[in-house]
Amino acid sequence: MTETRLAFANASGARLDLLVRVSADGVAYRYEVPNSTGVTVTSEASAFSVPATSTAWLLPYNAQYEQARLEKTAGAAPARDYGYPSLFKVGDSFVLLTEADVDGRYAGSRLVHKGSGAYQVVLADAQVHASGALRTPWRTAIIGDLATVTESTLVDDLASPARITDTLTAGCCTTAASSGAKGPPGRTSTAPTGRTPGCRVTSPSWASSWAPRRAPTCRPGAQGNSRTIADVGRQTEGIG
Repeated sequence: MTETRLAFANASGARLDLLVRVSADGVAYRYEVPNSTGVTVTSEASAFSVPATSTAWLLPYNAQYEQARLEKTAGAAPARDYGYPSLFKVGDSFVLLTEADVDGRYAGSRLVHKGSGAYQVVLADAQVHASGALRTPWRTAIIGDLATVTESTLVDDLASPARITDTLTAGCCTTAASSGAKGPPGRTSTAPTGRTPGCRVTSPSWASSWAPRRAPTCRPGAQGNSRTIADVGRQTEGIG
């Protein structure tokens, strides 16, 4: 992946940088306001434009991301908000539009179609304020045949390294535990006694008393399947 930084400044010296990254399976850009003592963003003058005759598979936007997708042409799609990812077929290639490295320091976004093949990037929040330097998520286009688009790791590749160091190893356990204790909100842990070799299902920082009433039982000979919160967190970057 290659990166180019284009720096702009106005007459008073206020600076805005445009970063562009290009890989074999797509392109992405983001804005940065470096060396700032404070900045407020009220909107972005950003849009993707595809041929109006391109086939489009779009997700009508709601906060729950639970609408059925619709198939239209890019130009004939109803004028409304659409969620990520949005998929277009342009000639023999596919273009999937999304965002990456959404880490909570800047608003997520969606696409607004107002006509023709243009889809405007609109922020979820009315404004974004930063007391220092500011950067947006990556506005991302994955491009190629259908296999390239579906197998692409570009969103992961654009994500910042995981900041979670408290990892969870999940796996199968052979003996069910019985306990009325509950873990902290939003976390599930188990502390069964008879574990398959290599199976540890509690985070080192969690109390061993946190356990569900029933823990899973493995098939004979099954081995633990280890993953970490950091792995999962990295994979979910850019998913709106």
